[in-house]
Amino acid sequence: MQSSLQEIEQLRLADLPPRLAFQRLIEVHLNTLLAPDHDFIAVLLYEWRSLDKPARAGILALKNRYEVMWEQTIVALHASGDWAMPTPLDKLLMFDTLNWTAQWYRRGSGIDGIGIEELAAQCVQFILRTKTTSTS
Repeated sequence: MQSSLQEIEQLRLADLPPRLAFQRLIEVHLNTLLAPDHDFIAVLLYEWRSLDKPARAGILALKNRYEVMWEQTIVALHASGDWAMPTPLDKLLMFDTLNWTAQWYRRGSGIDGIGIEELAAQCVQFILRTKTTSTS
């Protein structure tokens, strides 16, 4: 989580158009979830509550910092008109959708061997319910 958070903090999201910033967040999130050596992620997602109190507190602190970065981008998306009506439930559904990819995605297989960048673009389209535009 610390590595992912550092990567997100280095993106300089405020300097990017909101939709591109959102896609970059999704790419980092998916890369964190789906990296070949990140088998621990499934345990972290579903079993973190089983940790002792100090470990849970550390995870929650990182999670809160992580979600602030997302929240700022969601606010910018809404202000730009790219996400018409984000709700607290939308954010929960978004993270559930992204996190569930750890259950079915395998690099180089599956849906025509879709890569992380294309998967992220498809996630943006699904979450925002609008057609993905060029991010270059």
